[in-house]
Amino acid sequence: MTEPDYSKYSAQQLRQVLGRIDRARFPERVATVEALLAQRERDGDDNNNGADSASKAPMADPASYVPVLRRVGMVLIAAGLLQLGYGIWQMPAQANTFSFNFGGAIIAGLLLLTGSLRVAAVLRWLGWLTLPGMVAMGLVAYAIPLDLLEVELRLAPWQFASGVLMTLFPIVLAAWVLRELGSAKIAAARAFEGRRTHDMRIALAIGVIGTLVLQVWMFKILNGPDAEYAEQLAAAQVQGANKYRVVQLNFLSGTSGTRYQATVQVWNHEGVGYTTVNWQVPK
Repeated sequence: MTEPDYSKYSAQQLRQVLGRIDRARFPERVATVEALLAQRERDGDDNNNGADSASKAPMADPASYVPVLRRVGMVLIAAGLLQLGYGIWQMPAQANTFSFNFGGAIIAGLLLLTGSLRVAAVLRWLGWLTLPGMVAMGLVAYAIPLDLLEVELRLAPWQFASGVLMTLFPIVLAAWVLRELGSAKIAAARAFEGRRTHDMRIALAIGVIGTLVLQVWMFKILNGPDAEYAEQLAAAQVQGANKYRVVQLNFLSGTSGTRYQATVQVWNHEGVGYTTVNWQVPK
């Protein structure tokens, strides 16, 4: 890797380099920059070669990394549109569980099309932060009673299989995106420009802790007394020998009390469906 010619930099540019360079990875460059900066300050020349050095600032060749970012961006946009189409297809059957997660993939893809290393670093950090939650959601989605699993496999095997694939799809996609954004070409471009190397283990650790806290809270909500009451309301609303499971529970507190809305999955030997129940608990 070619080292930038820091002798052509102004004092201001040298200070900028010191503020963002990875000191642990490039100690020799740090020493060079500090020595040049000290010389500039002794000479009282804060604008040495300012006009020329602006064009000599350390900038990686866009051809070395922009194609990677744009490829990832196009894949994310395509994936977001695919998730949108699948969500629309599923809406008649699962209107209460339709998700708009596709928007995040499309927005991230459009941002990566700009070819910005800063955007790539932010998205990579967010990716490691959210990956544990994506994995946990995928596991929880299919942690269902065995008799419900048997009914879904028997009555709608293709729909069940497509659901499994669409659950795994964003996890696999996220892993691929993280690998690409951490590839050698991106790392080399960042190092050439003297950018800091961020420790993604911090983002991953925060994501794991946040996911554990959220999943414990969700388990208590979906298996607590409010969920039991929602199942009782669903049983009164849907006649027959059915089984019930709360898959979503929302509540909003106001001056008159707390309003609840729950989505309850209902199934028996002949089919699977969803129903919504509402109630209010006065203050």
